[in-house]
Amino acid sequence: MNPIDHIKNKFKNLRGQCAFGCENASKYGIALFSSVYRIPYEHWNKVLNGENLLLSIPYLAALENDPARGMEFHYAIVYLDDRPQAILYFQEFDFRLNSVDQNVELDKVKDAKSLLQKAKDMALKSFQNISARLLTFGNSFVSGEHGFHYTREFDTKDLGFVIDATTEKICSLEGKSGNVKALLAKDFYHDTEECIPHLMKNYHQFKVQPNMILPLEEEWKTFDDYLDAMSSKYRVRAKSVIKKGSDVAMKELDADQIAELNGTLLQLYNSVESSASFQLATIGANYFLDLKAALEDNFKFMAYYLKDKLIGFATAFYGNGHLEAHYVGIDYDLNTEVALYQNMLYDYVKLGLAINAKQISYGRTALEIKSTVGAEPRELMLFLKASNSITHKIMKPFIDNIRQEKWIQRHPFKKDSNNNGQAVSKKKAKTKTELKKAG
Repeated sequence: MNPIDHIKNKFKNLRGQCAFGCENASKYGIALFSSVYRIPYEHWNKVLNGENLLLSIPYLAALENDPARGMEFHYAIVYLDDRPQAILYFQEFDFRLNSVDQNVELDKVKDAKSLLQKAKDMALKSFQNISARLLTFGNSFVSGEHGFHYTREFDTKDLGFVIDATTEKICSLEGKSGNVKALLAKDFYHDTEECIPHLMKNYHQFKVQPNMILPLEEEWKTFDDYLDAMSSKYRVRAKSVIKKGSDVAMKELDADQIAELNGTLLQLYNSVESSASFQLATIGANYFLDLKAALEDNFKFMAYYLKDKLIGFATAFYGNGHLEAHYVGIDYDLNTEVALYQNMLYDYVKLGLAINAKQISYGRTALEIKSTVGAEPRELMLFLKASNSITHKIMKPFIDNIRQEKWIQRHPFKKDSNNNGQAVSKKKAKTKTELKKAG
């Protein structure tokens, strides 16, 4: 009997084994799995329908193969009358608040900070020493809605209840009681909010930096078409950036080449990670190798060389018409000289056009420079709840005072300029009319 047949037989009567009850969701059954290799692939794939690469079995297996330090994974399939209706993905790991000074305006939450220290452990010398087991609904390594998927039959108004009930089920697993200190449900776009009123009511709601997304217009067949769509100012700037990087050679790496260069690649990645003010989770040592081996052409790894010296890399996922820019590595000593990072942003555009992607998701860092290549912000909501009711209450001032990056949205395209001009003209006309009425 092959492994997949064994899995099918093992979980043939799943619904009867794993029913759970929760308000508005008691009609569902749920199956939990602690490993991607225990999932009934037929059921998971039936729900996914190839529509999200970052919930695919090969991708999840790559993450599980070399997990970040102390990270565990939980997978759930939601059933209705023995039919799989939704899939949910969770990551569990120890989260250390070592960047709280950079991400929260602490001068506004001093009293809560002091109280939280005392409640956690009187012996703690610093708030930054606090760490807790965090159960995250969603994916800590990417931005966007990559924690769930459902079929057309699923009643979307039940999504929040199902998520909450599943987290409770995970926390009640044998050996888990009391371990998880906080629950994070991450990355919901605003048009999903109507599906999760239960989370919005019982969790602290907050937002971080938006996901920067560049729609690729149908008329852009080549990179020159993309440049022609820009206003003169930004087109000149783009050509100047590309000229500065003209001596840099870029080539795609396969799994064998990534394995050979792995140590250097991690050094380049760590130089970027260490400069970030906040990092939810850290990648494993073979992260990039595992992704390339598992996803092959759906994971792009672009290496950058200057006079045969490896000075950086950029990675991306591609699936279902969507290009997801992922982690980069940069030699900062040469970054300014050859405009390396900016050229990476343009190379994502070239790649997106070459593979006929409909849009590029650039993530939620370096917002202003990403807007200069045409990316626009799309807000994401997150929800947080402490397992302890007192701690949950104390959390609120921290959540309310998360520091937001100040930046300016740039508008590089002619159509943006025209729209802005029309808006200004309308405003002037309205003002002129009002002045006339006022005499």
